[in-house]
Amino acid sequence: MPKVFFDWASGEAQSSPRFRAAVDRLRQLAAGSERAGYARTTGPLTQKSWEDLSRTLPALLSQPQEERRHAWNNTDLPTDDGLRHLRDYQRGVRKTARRFIGTEDLAPRIHDLVATTGYQLEPVNATSPHAPTQAQASSLAAHITGASWGAGATALQAAWRRARPKDTFIL
Repeated sequence: MPKVFFDWASGEAQSSPRFRAAVDRLRQLAAGSERAGYARTTGPLTQKSWEDLSRTLPALLSQPQEERRHAWNNTDLPTDDGLRHLRDYQRGVRKTARRFIGTEDLAPRIHDLVATTGYQLEPVNATSPHAPTQAQASSLAAHITGASWGAGATALQAAWRRARPKDTFIL
């Protein structure tokens, strides 16, 4: 049975220095190491599931500004809710999934990877296109790993955008 695109991409990504650096950056952000932790607001982000994190912001934003526990006082700005770190983390996880695996729909798997050690993603049980082969696989792997292999970064990025699955898939 041929490999699916997402399993192939995650296999390429796990040995990519660019992917490892992105996951390490997300691990630091999730732990709050640059802000002396997140004890007052969410705690370490890796202790919550992706679904819980996705519900946190909408639940908070549905409250009036004055009832938000960690919001800035005396401001009319609706985004001053004390959870910018959560927004930044979720945006980073979705970006990493899109850049290295092919779709933001796999952000929960990237979040699970950030919560553990290592860089290997679990296989995806999905209905998706087959993994690329031959020259296409080579150029897409070059994009994931950051190698040039005779083509410019812009050309590799364009090839990645054309080749990654466009439609949503079934997990």
